[in-house]
Amino acid sequence: MRGLLTIARYELTRRWALWLVMAGVGFLARILASFTYDDRLFNVCVVGAVVLSWVVAFIVGMSLFGRALHDGRLGFFFTRPIHGVVIAAGKLVGGLVLILGMEVLLLIPLFSSDFTTTGDDGPRFVIGIALAFLAAGLVVGILARSRSRWFIADAIGGAIAVLLAIIVFGESNAAQRYAIVQKWTPEEAGPMLGRIDTLMRGLAIAAIVVVLAAVTAAITLGRTDRERVHRSLAMTLWSSLAVTGLVGVAFAYWGLL
Repeated sequence: MRGLLTIARYELTRRWALWLVMAGVGFLARILASFTYDDRLFNVCVVGAVVLSWVVAFIVGMSLFGRALHDGRLGFFFTRPIHGVVIAAGKLVGGLVLILGMEVLLLIPLFSSDFTTTGDDGPRFVIGIALAFLAAGLVVGILARSRSRWFIADAIGGAIAVLLAIIVFGESNAAQRYAIVQKWTPEEAGPMLGRIDTLMRGLAIAAIVVVLAAVTAAITLGRTDRERVHRSLAMTLWSSLAVTGLVGVAFAYWGLL
């Protein structure tokens, strides 16, 4: 546990300035809004600040393992008497805490403003997408410069994951169209819409967890060897995402209506 906390603290210490930057961006948008009565200007500032935070989350994900692995700096951690799982988990915890703190500091001035009309789902949506960008950055960072033949597996696995996602979205839209054709009242369509929302949220959370687990397994098994890390990531990530997608497709076909 001490090693995990030490590594997490190291990752936070390297990037703590991002908290100040995001807090400054949030307050800047709030200040700009105080000089105008036009909600559109503030909405533009909110969207710009949120998108910027997502880009930063993606870049942080790329740098957590990818840059250290390809520059040879990841070996520094493995020269210590620390298990690979602890190394991977420590870096992930540091990245997660960094992104969560960054988003909270950004959203406090934005969503506490009288100018915003978003509901309680607004902050949760922003944080959830930021975590998704972090997870995507973790994978892209490892794959970006690996120059491995396992890119074929990535292409096939990615195509299967996209296909399953399209099927799930298609069936969800078909269920909603069915409710419209049948002229269901909001009360009649409510349970089905709730199941669709649960499906989408569940798949998103499951996908993020799968990516974090796959990256942990890849670093633990591959250590500092780029091809081994890529191979471990491809084998664990795409198979797990395929299983997750198949579960989502089954629920979309037989659990929505």
